[in-house]
Amino acid sequence: MTAMAYGVHYSFGVFFKPLQVEFVWSSTATSGIFSFYQISHCGLGFFSGWAAGKYGTRAVVLSGGIALGVGLMLAGQVTSLWQMYICYGLLVALGMSVAFSPLLSMVSRWFVQRKGLALGLVTTGVELGTVIVSPLSRKLISNYGWSRAYFILGVGALLVVTVAALFLRKEPQKREIAAAGEVQEDGDGEDITISQSVGLALKQAMRTRSLWLLMAMFALAPFGLTMVMTHVVNYAQLEGIEPIKASVILSIIGGASIAGRI
Repeated sequence: MTAMAYGVHYSFGVFFKPLQVEFVWSSTATSGIFSFYQISHCGLGFFSGWAAGKYGTRAVVLSGGIALGVGLMLAGQVTSLWQMYICYGLLVALGMSVAFSPLLSMVSRWFVQRKGLALGLVTTGVELGTVIVSPLSRKLISNYGWSRAYFILGVGALLVVTVAALFLRKEPQKREIAAAGEVQEDGDGEDITISQSVGLALKQAMRTRSLWLLMAMFALAPFGLTMVMTHVVNYAQLEGIEPIKASVILSIIGGASIAGRI
């Protein structure tokens, strides 16, 4: 799910120039679509995290997969800038908001031992999607045009995310199901269960220094990453690099990040 969703997320740079050429939009207006999407994505992340806790991860991710797929398909049919802001900046953002926090929260409840590795493996999907979807998007645009390329990606996202969501298992509750990694053998060969630490309530967490430092890091890091990922393909083409080779730059960035996440 993370591979499909974030493959779409970081492939916007591949669509940047085709959108400009089609609608004669300025660079500011075109990049503004992604900026608005990022703001919406961030704000809706609060809602998706809360909803996953209240209604369950499967239901929320299933709904998000539908929003992501439909939003992309509609983005391929737009005829004006404001329509793109609605379809991509709101609908696609709604779908993307379920592809990180709810999933990582679910994984963290399933694992105690090697939790960091489990989270790292899930987030490698972000980079794996970048490696695959960016050049795929460029190929689709070359063969079918940006409009049909968005439609095809929308169908793919709809199928991958919603079908995968159906296989999500309910998180362990009240110790009825042992979370993966919670059971280990003691010195006598008997199975013992490791108790999970109790988390903080939101109001308590908001008073901790660690939470604000983490939020600051998540806020500042994308200033460098997202600007590059959004504009590097267009910039490379302006420097005379062929479109398909320019899209591979995104794949290289994604591939180099996989090892770090693990």
